Amino acid sequence: MHKQLKPPTSPVCLWHFSFQTTLCRQQVAFSSPRLETEGVQQCLAQLVDLPIREFVSDQHAGVKKAVLAARRGVAYSYDVWHAAKNVAKRVRAQASVARNKALLPWVKRIQNHFWWCCQNANGSPAKFQVSLLPAEC
Repeated sequence: MHKQLKPPTSPVCLWHFSFQTTLCRQQVAFSSPRLETEGVQQCLAQLVDLPIREFVSDQHAGVKKAVLAARRGVAYSYDVWHAAKNVAKRVRAQASVARNKALLPWVKRIQNHFWWCCQNANGSPAKFQVSLLPAEC
């Protein structure tokens, strides 16, 4: 069991850290999706006294539901790394079709452009959409 963490004394202090918990698959009936959700629930229970403004994770629906249920008012965001990986995976899948072979050399550039758009949007979905496509489109 982890010790309880104390919240920072300064109101402007920002903590960025990973919290790890260990679960046995038998505790969640050998279900991998349930394992991730249960792990998040246990971590949040350990961090009960720590004010959390934003929780960043992959696009696991169970994790999002657990976070929003446990902490009202917490902003839930998707991890850009997972999103960029998913973009590259989808572009590679399209490039594997014979008529789209010319797309294959562009996979890394498209992924990098996605990263750039995320960084320059500063959390604004509207800015992200504008920067995603060229001005000619």
